[in-house]
Order: sequence, then C-alpha cells, then structure tokens
Amino acid sequence: MNPVTGANGLKSLSISAGDLEPYTADQFDTALEWYYSDYGTLTFATFYKDVASFIKWEQSITTIDGFDFDTWKPVNQDEKSKIRGVELAWLQTFDPFLPEYLSGFGVQANYTYSDSVSGEKDEDGNNKDFAGMSKDQYNIVAFYEKDRLQARLAYNYRGDYFAGEVWGGSRFVNAFSWMDVSASYRVNDQFTLTAEVTNLQDKLYSSWVYSPSVADNAANYGRRFTVGVRANF
Repeated sequence: MNPVTGANGLKSLSISAGDLEPYTADQFDTALEWYYSDYGTLTFATFYKDVASFIKWEQSITTIDGFDFDTWKPVNQDEKSKIRGVELAWLQTFDPFLPEYLSGFGVQANYTYSDSVSGEKDEDGNNKDFAGMSKDQYNIVAFYEKDRLQARLAYNYRGDYFAGEVWGGSRFVNAFSWMDVSASYRVNDQFTLTAEVTNLQDKLYSSWVYSPSVADNAANYGRRFTVGVRANF
C-alpha cells in the first residue's frame, strides 16, 4: 500500500490483488492476400475477439482502524469486452519501374480500424471503448534494400483513445504521430553496423480528463539516437 492524499481529502490506497483470473478470449480471424505481381501484394484481414475476465480498477471507501480510505483495487470485470475490426496492407517494390542503379526502393503501408466495447457504461449510459484501443491506426514506410545497405523511414499515426478511469473521470489520450528512421550496413558475414533515430520530430504526447479543456498530461519525450554493431559468429 502506498497512501497519498486524494482530491476528496481521504487517503488514497492502491492495493494489489493476487486472486485475479487471466484474460480469456474467443476470437475469429480471416485474411486474404493477393500477390498481384512479383513485386507487390495487397492484404485484407478481419478480426473479432470476445474477451472475458478483463481487469479493471475498482474504487471503494474502506475503513481501516477507524480511518476511511479511498481504495483502488484491480478486479476481474463480469461483463465481456468485444473487439472487432479490419486491416489493410500494401507492399510494393519499384524495381520494374526504375533503372538498375536505382533499384531497391519500395513502400509499405497498413491501416487498422478497430471498434470495441468494454462492457462498461459511462455516466450517460453509453458504452465505453476498450481501454487503450484507438479506432484508427496507420503506418507508412519507405525503404531501400540493396546489397549491403538497408534504410527505412517510417511515419506512424495513432488516433485518440480511452485510457481508463482516473480521479477526475474518464481519461483520453489525444491522437499523435511520430517518425522513425533507421539504417544498417553489412560489413561482412560477421558484422553489421546499425543506426536509428526514433521520434524524429519530437512530437507532443498529451491527454485530458472529463473534457478536452481539462489537460491531464503533456510531454515531449525527445528524440532517441542509437548506434550499434551486430555480430554473428
């Protein structure tokens, strides 16, 4: 237990629970791939998941030694959560359209739409989304792969999403995007040099509670630069 004073003046306790049941799920997935040429593919997929024993945080007032505590404890949810959606993916290399000295370039793209119901209702009686699940996500990657050199530039987008309940109500994370770039060079059969920059644009991550005008968090996590050597023996 780690007691702190909450906004209601009560000590707040977060309690762990050792009797939680694991997630279980009934799920159904389909996928259709079309290799329309030697240099490109299209993929269409659907998914459906019926999740039981989802874990949520439950709030209650608990009296210990004559003192009231605002207690938060993880419990298994009685209602089932449902997740369904579709995925689209495209892969294309441009070797047939470029001269030999420009071969190796290509692009990858994918989009995922997810519709979810957590099994819980908000204060207006509407279904809550599954926590942490964006309705829209997509990635676009430009790449170069030829001989010893590989390079990738990736743009990633994630739509806003419900992030769970906190002291002020429902918490939502705003939509955000980021770019990553990486490259590698194979020196020989044993050694490869690598370099990577994540969050290239240093985008803002932000969230709100109850209303978009009530900011909960705003942060820049900075760019991360990584260089390395990969060895095989």
